[in-house]
Amino acid sequence: MQLDFDIFDPSDELIDSLASPDFSITPNCPELETKSGTFFVDSRPVSNNVCHVVCYDRMSRVDVAFSTSHSWKTEKTMTSSQVLMDICRICGFEGSSMSGGAFGGLQYINFTEADVVGKTCGEILDIISTAMVGVWVSSGQTLHLVCFGSTSDGAPVQSTEHTKIKYQGRTRIIGLVMKNSSTGKNFSYGTASGNGYVIQVESGFVSEALADNVWKRVQGYEYIAWNCEKADVTARNFSFSGLIQFSHGQGESRALGDPLYPRTVNYSVDSTGIYFSGGCSAVDEWNYKSKLEREKIGIGKAVGSTTISNNGDIIFINLNEEGERLYEYDNGISVYTNEN
Repeated sequence: MQLDFDIFDPSDELIDSLASPDFSITPNCPELETKSGTFFVDSRPVSNNVCHVVCYDRMSRVDVAFSTSHSWKTEKTMTSSQVLMDICRICGFEGSSMSGGAFGGLQYINFTEADVVGKTCGEILDIISTAMVGVWVSSGQTLHLVCFGSTSDGAPVQSTEHTKIKYQGRTRIIGLVMKNSSTGKNFSYGTASGNGYVIQVESGFVSEALADNVWKRVQGYEYIAWNCEKADVTARNFSFSGLIQFSHGQGESRALGDPLYPRTVNYSVDSTGIYFSGGCSAVDEWNYKSKLEREKIGIGKAVGSTTISNNGDIIFINLNEEGERLYEYDNGISVYTNEN
């Protein structure tokens, strides 16, 4: 989660103190009894004695080496719970939690020494979230796994004043294919055809028991793409949350009061209040093959007329003409015409 705000600093005293790479900020507003986790300063550009501070929550601190006191000689595996306890200790979280209720799945993920040796805490968290079809967030001082398809992630932030919510389409999950990358075995559910989307997951931790749990959670879930440029979320007892509930009435098609689940969250704070911006991307965000393929570079996804393929090729599609492929060469630029 990102937090940004401005500080007027005519004497440059605060700017110097913010220079430390370990400098942390815990927002506190007694008037609103605001609750917040800890944020770490990422950048602090200054203009006319105004310092614009950009911070990120504790998830920005997980790219550190994993370590454990676990005795691999007596116990050949570690449970996910044991691994998460060590990660919380290393990264400063008070504990861990997850959404999904009874359809958890973490109990089916156990680590060997080879699974964790030489890896960072962030890489291990990525392994877990890939298998669970979820994403890790910092909820206060807790490391929380938001599982795709789950709606049990606590109380949402409320907003009665906001810019128009721009809906960008929706799709329902109609199928699931989970592949064990070590054995090559697939576990398939639902249907591969119809009006909807099939989630595809590839992980070395996939098992039938885990796949059953994931399917119970995602079956029939409706993914909604949307964006809100600005929403006033100033309120007493405000808590920085990954959920937001809007007061509709501007012609949107969703029912009044239905909570929306942003995948991108940005809070900004100034003297007038606390503001949210964010939403859910119109491209799919639920296929989990590797960390790289979930980065903003958009592997395999079209940006305008350009796509970066899985092997690194840059593909340009001529949207103005029809015809066959024009030319192509490996690890370079491929040009195609639109065949539709």
